Amino acid sequence: MDRHCGRARVHDDPAPSPPAAGIACPEALGWARSRGRMSCVAALLRVRTYCPRDRARTKAQVRSTMHALPQSLIACVRSAARIGFCLLVLTAGMGVAPAFALVLRVGSDAACTHASLQAALFALQGQTGLHTVLINKGAYAAPNGIVYAPTVNQTAVFLEGGYDSCSSGLSGDPTQDAHRAVFDGSGGAQRPVLELRLNGRVGSFQVRRLALIGGDATGTVENSTGGGLAIRGAASVLLGLGVSIRGNSAVDGGGVALTGSAVTLDEPLARVDLFLVEGAEISGNTASNRGGGLYCGGFPPGGGANVSRHGSIVARDTIIGFNQAASGAAFHCLGSLEGGGGLQPRPSGTVWIVGNQSTADSGGCAAGFATLDASQPATAGVRVLGAADNASALLAISSNGGFNAGLCLSGSYRIGTSTRPPGESRFRLQNLVILQQTGRGALGLSVTNALELELRPSGDQVSCSFFNPVPCLSLHDNAPDSVAGVPQSARLLSASTGARLLLRRASVRGNLAFPNLITATDTAQLRIEASVLDDNRVVDPSGVNGPSLFAASLGGHVRLANSTVIMRSALDRFFRLDDAGTAAAFASILASTSTPAPANIGGNDSAGRFTRGWCGFFQSTADFAAHLVEADPTLGGFTTLPAAAFDLDPQTYAPRSELLIDRCSPADTGSDFRGAPFNQQTRAGSVAWTDIGAVERQPQAAVFADGFESP
Repeated sequence: MDRHCGRARVHDDPAPSPPAAGIACPEALGWARSRGRMSCVAALLRVRTYCPRDRARTKAQVRSTMHALPQSLIACVRSAARIGFCLLVLTAGMGVAPAFALVLRVGSDAACTHASLQAALFALQGQTGLHTVLINKGAYAAPNGIVYAPTVNQTAVFLEGGYDSCSSGLSGDPTQDAHRAVFDGSGGAQRPVLELRLNGRVGSFQVRRLALIGGDATGTVENSTGGGLAIRGAASVLLGLGVSIRGNSAVDGGGVALTGSAVTLDEPLARVDLFLVEGAEISGNTASNRGGGLYCGGFPPGGGANVSRHGSIVARDTIIGFNQAASGAAFHCLGSLEGGGGLQPRPSGTVWIVGNQSTADSGGCAAGFATLDASQPATAGVRVLGAADNASALLAISSNGGFNAGLCLSGSYRIGTSTRPPGESRFRLQNLVILQQTGRGALGLSVTNALELELRPSGDQVSCSFFNPVPCLSLHDNAPDSVAGVPQSARLLSASTGARLLLRRASVRGNLAFPNLITATDTAQLRIEASVLDDNRVVDPSGVNGPSLFAASLGGHVRLANSTVIMRSALDRFFRLDDAGTAAAFASILASTSTPAPANIGGNDSAGRFTRGWCGFFQSTADFAAHLVEADPTLGGFTTLPAAAFDLDPQTYAPRSELLIDRCSPADTGSDFRGAPFNQQTRAGSVAWTDIGAVERQPQAAVFADGFESP
């Protein structure tokens, strides 16, 4: 149960920041009214906190204010009041001063209550309630670090820098150091700049307009993790507007360490939930081992092992950029099925993972190494992450480099064990952009260890933008590093070790790979549906195997359905099948504008392992005899089409040739590449329904309804 008057919610966002100290009580009440998503407890606690001595306010005035609150809050207050839960808060807002609601001011002028943040935190650690520490802008030396270790339970603690003085308001642009409080940990002990030993005692700890720089957690045990910020024990921490954690170093967790309970050891569950919102930045940090930006693990205070520990990175609106580590340059965060933990991308704007760099020739995963957070509620067994339905927010991954430059995702552990059971780590991620990655190995995205992941846009008619308009699921212009002009071995997408990856309505364009673009191995399955793969280039400078667009090996399987593949450069074959690898293509186009046309299959174990299903267009038919054929349920058999059938609109990929239209039994992949419905019968006399390829020709009435072109 959480803050919302007894309603169970998982990983809801902590309440927004309170108004500045000294704000008039009417303004504070107005601020509470504006927070339609806030819980009644959070809203009224903040009203109580910032109006504790406004004795002139009458009960009628407070009731009037309550009537102006959003209906959801009024209903929550009334319902909870019946059981006495919110009633105390309501009466406190009517003029009763709270027992503990401290507002402390940190700075050097006469109006300040404390000269240092450490002194202010010492003053708070034994006080129950909801507390705020407001800090003057400027530089603060913290060579021996700052520690907060509360000894009592507290509702919330807010830290906010950037004040002009202890008797005035906030300064200017919170993204500039000149207008925030900057704590510099350089030049002293090897420890984090700020260490929060919360251990489940603080309901929400929130930080804004603060920079943590120069931390050096390269010491031993707990002082080897979390160069900028270390959070120990169960906690909910929010990093919001104007927060910058940069230029710190550690063995693990150069920027941030989240140290909950162990994932693979038998310990009482304790998870650190870290919310990254309002443009908070974690950048330019370095770890010699794991997690340049963030690490979920470390040594707990009082003893224990440095292992993966329960921590959840709830990314809403943030930049994790230009960090370095041997493994997981952006983050290294693994969790369990029972306890959750790992990456939880829920963008409200853009979550941008950019410019991170792997520093070793093993491990890698520059854009992050993580499980997806299994604490989220599941619908029909699937947990949905990414943008909300029909929202244009997105997770963007770009310009990361080094070995395994991409994002590496794994299935979750069974808690207290080292096993990852199949069929239980099932997720859907909505709106993902991967572009301009460099490096080698896993260039874009790799999934492994029984993770089941579907990638798709958040809606049929959603428009996304990342500097420029971009498809909401797109993998564009990624390429490996070159040495002396020769590309290094790299693949764009890979699934391994029992994982399942599904791309639905994806745009895959302008990528370079060596020697395969997309791979499935070790019993993994990779499916591509209603997608367009255009102008990708695959090379093999070694000359050993020759370039292939898709590859399946060791029982891996690649399936293409209702998709369009166009090669515009030389390619040996579309599918390479080795060591019991299998593949299939249903209702798809496999075309090439380059001559000679690629073979359809090849490899050391391809005979009888490729299924040509229902209908399709293949640039070459030379190896058709080596295929298995699955007859179309409606038409029976498989109709071989001539080269002239390949005729598409160059802008929309819609079929222009009648030979591609209404040629298959109904598709079960939902919407086509553009978000329009499949199974639109538009050819007179046809007994089939679905066009070949990723784009379905729509009935004229749907395209020009009421004289206007439909979106």
